[in-house]
Formats: sequence, C-alpha cells, structure tokens
Amino acid sequence: MKTNPDPPEKWSLLTNNLSLFQADVGCVDVWFDYFHRNLEFHRRWAPLHPESWYEREAISDRMAKAEVEWKAGSQYRFWYALKEAPGKMIGHATLSNVVRGAFQSCHLGYSQDKDACGKGYMNEAQRAVLNLLSQ
Repeated sequence: MKTNPDPPEKWSLLTNNLSLFQADVGCVDVWFDYFHRNLEFHRRWAPLHPESWYEREAISDRMAKAEVEWKAGSQYRFWYALKEAPGKMIGHATLSNVVRGAFQSCHLGYSQDKDACGKGYMNEAQRAVLNLLSQ
C-alpha cells in the first residue's frame, strides 16, 4: 500500500470478468437490490441487523459515510458486477481500518451474490482491490 495515498475522486477497475466501482450515494438502488436478493443466503455469515438497515435511507447514509472515509483514506469500498451486466451488483470488497506508514495494514471485508459463488469472482475482485492499493 502507498504510504501517502492520493486517491482520485472516483475509482473504477476492470478485470478479466468484472467491473468494480467505488461505493457512493449514487449506487443506493444497486446495493438495495443486492441486499434483498441475498438476504437469506447471507444471513448465515453476516452480522444481525435490524430490518431498517436494509432500507434505502440507511443504505444511503452508509454510502455517504463511505465517501467521507474514502476521502480520508481510512476505507475503500467497491461493489462489482460482471462486465456484461454492469448494473447488477454481484459482490463487494471493502478495505477498512486502513493504517499507513511503517505499519501498512487494513481489514478486508467482502460478500458475494449467491448465484456468483464458485466462479472465482471474489478472488478476482479482491486481487484487483489489493493490487490497486499496493501501487
């Protein structure tokens, strides 16, 4: 990871199969659809949230916070889709608690759509996000 990051205002990445996009308030509907399509599938692994956590207003609040954290360099949240279906989110990868300087570290969080599992997309997305920050 870079010691002194200077992130652009908006990041997007392309891999062999995926388009990755920076999470922001403009993508609330994409996240809403993703959460509701995968609610039962993710329940086994995800923290318990109140039903209001899945509403558009709450998602919008989280995306606004993600934008602030992006600009501060403390979190980088991406959602991704297949190149041939760029409007349908199939997963996300988030680098949070980013620490710069001598102790370069972060936490990696992620989830994926139930129908995209077992195809290597999560690995592809994580590599792209980690590679971007290590440049």
